[in-house]
Amino acid sequence: MAETSAGACIAFLVASGLSPDEIESYLKNADLLKELGGSSIEGLKLLSGGGNKMVSTFTTLAPRLAAKYCEDLIKNDPAKFDQIRNDERFDGFRERAQNNFLEGLTFNDLKLLNQLEPEHFKFLHVTAFDSDKEEPVYFQC
Repeated sequence: MAETSAGACIAFLVASGLSPDEIESYLKNADLLKELGGSSIEGLKLLSGGGNKMVSTFTTLAPRLAAKYCEDLIKNDPAKFDQIRNDERFDGFRERAQNNFLEGLTFNDLKLLNQLEPEHFKFLHVTAFDSDKEEPVYFQC
């Protein structure tokens, strides 16, 4: 999956295992103006840097749902973790999952989740811009 801007936020949610119905439900029930951190369209134009409440919501919702998936997997099919146990990225993965990925999902986490359940967790490609170096930066899992 690869997207830009708002599409990148949605791509992150899909890659993190949210279903289209879950994303649609969240967006239908969200006060987008408030989520974006403003009280008016003009107020939003004045915001600069630092992200917004919607990004914060996305970056806490996705790890929480991924952790729930892992919790269910550990309970119902612990042998499935053996598929990824020898992967060098596995170190600490189970503990991070049991701690609800409190520090967020990493690209390595997404890679392991994709190995566990490729139909549920998708590959994610992110393009960003390094303003210090004035060049694009690419990340992928």
